[in-house]
Amino acid sequence: MVYYGIVMKKLVSISKTAELLDVHPNTLKRWDKSGQLKAIRFGTRGDRKYREADLQRFIISSRRKRKIYPNIGPLVAVACIVFKKGKILLGKRTADMCRGEYCLVGGSLAFGETFEETAKNEANFKANIKISNPIVICVTNNRANIPKINRQNITIGTIAKYKSGAVKDRQPDRIINWKWYSLDKLPKPMIEADTKIIECYKSSKFYID
Repeated sequence: MVYYGIVMKKLVSISKTAELLDVHPNTLKRWDKSGQLKAIRFGTRGDRKYREADLQRFIISSRRKRKIYPNIGPLVAVACIVFKKGKILLGKRTADMCRGEYCLVGGSLAFGETFEETAKNEANFKANIKISNPIVICVTNNRANIPKINRQNITIGTIAKYKSGAVKDRQPDRIINWKWYSLDKLPKPMIEADTKIIECYKSSKFYID
């Protein structure tokens, strides 16, 4: 069965469920504990999987209550300019959306999290690093991407310092080749939101439409 472009099996992994609903896996874990969207546990680690029928019911119910809109914008994301010795961290997208474009560390704002918490979690989740003291510096409204990706992202820009951890491609199906780049030698092409965030940082602007 195909739903919103994703082929769904009888049991769906937590990572695929997070991608489908456009939320962080930690949000799914909270929903599981609260009973909002129950998972099935497997193995000694208690890995979570979800029934296809349960996901269908959850999506329909949530849309009726106007709580979530899978793959339909506008959605809120957080991106972070992570600095290490004057360079910033960028990766190359392998996911269908904006494939081949470079991006900052970041992802969708998880339900109940602060912008700073999402920046920290995504740095670890995507690139295997820890960051310190993320600070909100700007917001961008990324309308130019709507015809290309069929959705609108409102992205909160943050900056932070690298703290620890060896850079690693933790989600190679979405982003690879995390590397440190000088601000005056950035690779191209770069996704729209992150281009604006870097521009805001350089020009001390808070908002770019």
